[in-house]
Amino acid sequence: MKLASISRVVFPAFVLAGFAVACTRPNASHCANRDGDQTCVGLYPQRPKCSLCTAAFEGCVTEDALAKAEASCDFVTASDTLAGTTTANSDSIGSASLETTGGPSSTTANDSVSGDTTTDTDPTESSSSGGAEPFCGDMMIDQGERCDGTDLGGASCASEGLGEGMLACDGDCRFATGDCENQPICGDDLIQGNETCEGENLEGASCETVGLISGTLACDPDSCEFDTAACLTCGNDVIDAKEQCDGEDLGTLDCTDFAFAGGVLACTSDCTYTTDGCNSCGNNEIDVNEECDGAALGMNDCTTLGYEEGTLMCSDLCLYDLSACEADGNCGNGVINGEEQCDEGDLDDQTCQTYSGAYGGGVLTCADNCSFIDDGCCLDLLQGCSDDSDCCSNNCGVLTLALVCL
Repeated sequence: MKLASISRVVFPAFVLAGFAVACTRPNASHCANRDGDQTCVGLYPQRPKCSLCTAAFEGCVTEDALAKAEASCDFVTASDTLAGTTTANSDSIGSASLETTGGPSSTTANDSVSGDTTTDTDPTESSSSGGAEPFCGDMMIDQGERCDGTDLGGASCASEGLGEGMLACDGDCRFATGDCENQPICGDDLIQGNETCEGENLEGASCETVGLISGTLACDPDSCEFDTAACLTCGNDVIDAKEQCDGEDLGTLDCTDFAFAGGVLACTSDCTYTTDGCNSCGNNEIDVNEECDGAALGMNDCTTLGYEEGTLMCSDLCLYDLSACEADGNCGNGVINGEEQCDEGDLDDQTCQTYSGAYGGGVLTCADNCSFIDDGCCLDLLQGCSDDSDCCSNNCGVLTLALVCL
């Protein structure tokens, strides 16, 4: 199927939540989600390169928030808060781009799709001429490659010290020496054939150049292949060995798996779970930081909270719902008296965020009975959303941007 054309729309700087891309290949740990829509091809260097990678974004929008985008199998993230604008556009069917401009820093990630080929622009890895990011299979020998396709760089079995025969290039852009008279000997201090290293000679490779995050790359003395055991993978947004989670990838767990009623499970910088965003609201027991929970109102009613009469209720956020309480004669004079939460325009300097830590933005207002109305507040972006009713009110905005794989 073809990539649908998307009209040019300008939004404030924002966070994009709920993105998804797809890649499939055995052990393709550097591609994001793997739902079968895409394949991974080649290595650059020693890193899977994904074809036909596009993105689907959906979530709440707030101004002056961290702009985050994924336009290929590798994340492109603006690490600073952006004060400019973000633009999503497609000039024609078959091409799409996601661009963030303005503010202290800006990041652009472009995908150009034509037929079965996708090229990504990566400012850190592009050629000096501004062309597409090199990858195994582009018929050019790039950093970390011994060969590429039919391009052997002038090498032969003889030049590799392997005698007579026909040298070839395998799918990982390493020499295929099977047809050579002699085969490489691991441990002779000579990087030959399909060997990637010898002893301490890594030919300039590092954990970073093989697609990992950091650490110390070594050489396996038995196979003369890179040994990545001391390389770190935490931070690549894929759950690897010894990691509970990684970035946005939380596996299949959520707060309920940790005995909480709900909330947002998150991942720490060391790839372990944090339940700081989880809560017990909804278990009908008043827990820490809750005013009430379901029918459990503590010892309070409308009168104990300074109202004449009425029915005290509990909101879904475990805060008192005073909407059915009737205020005394002072309500409406524009001055907060007694137990009033607010009075007309006087909100006592409260905002959505200070009223409840569950909110990330929006507009808090005052009801006729001098209680807060939080209908205009938006849940924190980490909570996600499914529709306008549960977190994304119009004053916060809703973004739906889908770039679909061919």
